Amino acid sequence: MSELPEIVPREVDYELLDFGDGRKLERFGEYVVIRPSPAAEGAMVHAGFQDQWRRPAAEYDLSSKRWIFHRPWPESIAARFDDFRLLLQAKPAGHIGCFPEQQHNWRWLTDCKKPFNAINLFAHTGGATLAMASRGCSVTHLDASKPAIELLRYNQRISGLAAAPIRSIVDDAGKFVAREAKRGRRYGVVVLDPPAYGHDHRGRAWRIERDLWPLMDDLSKLLDPEAAPRRLLLTGHSPQVGPREFRQYILASQLWPKTSDVAVCENNIKAASGKALNAGFSVRLTWD
Repeated sequence: MSELPEIVPREVDYELLDFGDGRKLERFGEYVVIRPSPAAEGAMVHAGFQDQWRRPAAEYDLSSKRWIFHRPWPESIAARFDDFRLLLQAKPAGHIGCFPEQQHNWRWLTDCKKPFNAINLFAHTGGATLAMASRGCSVTHLDASKPAIELLRYNQRISGLAAAPIRSIVDDAGKFVAREAKRGRRYGVVVLDPPAYGHDHRGRAWRIERDLWPLMDDLSKLLDPEAAPRRLLLTGHSPQVGPREFRQYILASQLWPKTSDVAVCENNIKAASGKALNAGFSVRLTWD
């Protein structure tokens, strides 16, 4: 499933149907999928969705770390989110190429009245980047994964944003930000979704509890004092660093401008069964 399709993807809608017992039940058009979800541990599945739980089109088995297909994955489908599309594929680690729980953040980033210059780190396949670019914003999109960058460029094309001012780069976030600061680059909006741990494209290790804070110190040098709006969005799902630690860092920092507008929210996504699944947290900062 790693190759990008040559045909134009068919648009489908997304819906979280239900969750429980450490798994979530999702629908992409008519294609129903079961995937692991740590946030669903301890929750009970809804009796009204038993048929879908028993007969999914595909499911990801966490013990064997592989997909089990009861029906072939559709050849080419993409989910539409407002003014852009994201290709959906069954990835080896269980991902499918989009994070629907981020829609409220994408809309928050784009509710400004005029375009802005943004940097998006650990940017994955492009949801936040394409949301901002669809509103005429210039975006520097960075990820350490070359396949993620290739998928961003593909999503850019199928979203009709091939000519949008998106600078997509494969690099280590810390090293890139340090270089940008030396070059005097400035951004009105900073977005980052750091993983708990990982490796860059050259194999260097990332550990959030160790590496996030020096990265944030360097990022403060990129915030444009003349920009309006000025915003920062950090999203995460790491037990090592949560919204409390990040909020404390921002309020105590002598590097970031002071603001009383620090909002913390959960990235909840409501299921058709009526329950809400927690998919991490968001910290939003706004400067006048």
